[in-house]
Amino acid sequence: MSYEEADSAEFIGQLFDRYQRAVEEGNTEDATEALGEILALAQQWCEEHPSPDMILNVAAGESEERADWAAAESAYQQILSLPDLEPAIEYRAHGNLASLYRLLGRESDALDHARRATVATRRSELEMLLCMALQGEAGCLIESGQVAEACEVIQEATSWLEDDSTYDQIRANTLTLRAKCAIHTNSLDEAKRDLQQAYRLLEPLAEFEFAAGARADLAHWWSVTARLRTATNDLEEAVDAWQKAVTLSRNVAAQPHADSVHSEAAVARMLKGLADALESCGRGEQAGSARQQEQQIVERLGLPARFPD
Repeated sequence: MSYEEADSAEFIGQLFDRYQRAVEEGNTEDATEALGEILALAQQWCEEHPSPDMILNVAAGESEERADWAAAESAYQQILSLPDLEPAIEYRAHGNLASLYRLLGRESDALDHARRATVATRRSELEMLLCMALQGEAGCLIESGQVAEACEVIQEATSWLEDDSTYDQIRANTLTLRAKCAIHTNSLDEAKRDLQQAYRLLEPLAEFEFAAGARADLAHWWSVTARLRTATNDLEEAVDAWQKAVTLSRNVAAQPHADSVHSEAAVARMLKGLADALESCGRGEQAGSARQQEQQIVERLGLPARFPD
């Protein structure tokens, strides 16, 4: 590592420390400023040091924007063909393929690559990365109806999480997924407890303007909360939860560093949930409006007509 690189790494480390302190102290302004600087430096570094996998990831993203799914798939597959592939890069490529296949309704392929992403992280010796891969695998399992296996995967993710604030967002997302499984098995009290704990962890993180990941996780939290309220027959409260999920998803998609086919598809997915909830309340006209907005996004992105529940 050169002197300049070491100096830059030290500065970025200081920015991360500053961001963490600001989050712990509830200083939204300073946390937002520090995170903005981190993102700007990361973008500059990527532009100045393009690696083969970065170039292919950019090509895949551009293909997704054009709804050229075959080209996007090919680009991600090319990453997996690169020599001496590091586990973290392999994890990302498999994870991106899983996300792409979930968009296209190819549940079996999505689950296959989510599992491969998990296998890659087991070679990385990075516990946080393994937890994230296990979350992705659990999400695919739930979507494919394999709830019991999803519960086992979530349990493993929970076992790896350290009692450290650095893991708060990952812990919150794991709890949200566990609540989603509990709803499927009608363990509603357990789901409620997990969601309450997850919210306490997520809500402070989602206050920050640039925290697209935390806000996306909180949108997911509201969607699972909506499902719990539906399961307990609190239908109007379920509508309110879906509306919050839509608002947060739109906020994420509107951020330049988070705008993608995937963030926009998340808006459509939340609108579908909102439309279903509105119909359950007999609010047909509003449901029709939400469904029309969902369909407009789906058609503009060139996605399959319906999303999985």
